[in-house]
Amino acid sequence: MNRYILSKLAFLFFLMMGNVQESPAQNRGNLHIEITNLRNHRGHVLVSLFAEEGKKGFPDEPAQAYRKAKVPIENLKAVVHFENLPHGAYAVAVLHDENDNGKMDKNFLGIPTEGFAFSNNVRPVFGPPSFHKAAFELNRRSKTLLIKMLYF
Repeated sequence: MNRYILSKLAFLFFLMMGNVQESPAQNRGNLHIEITNLRNHRGHVLVSLFAEEGKKGFPDEPAQAYRKAKVPIENLKAVVHFENLPHGAYAVAVLHDENDNGKMDKNFLGIPTEGFAFSNNVRPVFGPPSFHKAAFELNRRSKTLLIKMLYF
């Protein structure tokens, strides 16, 4: 046998034995988020994606988010894409920033006056949910989340 055939056979053998390392791209994925139930077209939707490593900032400290996006509202919906994310656990916090001031507005009792939401469509009970209640796994090339806004 010539060297070319031997080298191809050796390569195939290593592939079958699992000795060839997988590409880093195989350990990454894209996240598509569709946000519905917006009550008007005012302002923007702010989306904060928290990775498990930064979970202690979830959901009230967007500065600690792994990635953030500010997206427009169209047909009372908002859509955001986060690409090339490492596989792992994440949680999403969403704010309908109706007056575009970059923060959640609240009334004198501390109750939000703007819409908000979390991944897994977790409904808060006496305060925001924990990272683990809102967490989901990104462990494939593409994942879609459907999140419904909440208003008081």
